[in-house]
Amino acid sequence: MAESVFYLITNRLQAEREHFMDLPKNKSNPLADMQNRFAYHAPNDLQKRLHEQIRDLHKDLAIRVLQDLPPCREQALAITKLEEAMMWANAGIARNKSFYAGPKPDET
Repeated sequence: MAESVFYLITNRLQAEREHFMDLPKNKSNPLADMQNRFAYHAPNDLQKRLHEQIRDLHKDLAIRVLQDLPPCREQALAITKLEEAMMWANAGIARNKSFYAGPKPDET
């Protein structure tokens, strides 16, 4: 499962750079940026799978932190930061639907 996420990331990295270089900067339209940030973004099938994979990877790492660190402030912060990273990763998937509208990695 982790391999498929890393496969998507590495194979789409160049496309992402090119894609975002062509987009207008949201600083020139802050209202559109806010509308996008606070809108509901219904996921397509690829995005649903990616959301699940991101959640599973972060959950596995959080369990590892729970098992390997003693109960302490650092353990709690590490788990909190994993939750935060998961949230931002999933927001990145949700808010950039056009990026995920192309062919799936196994179809290229």
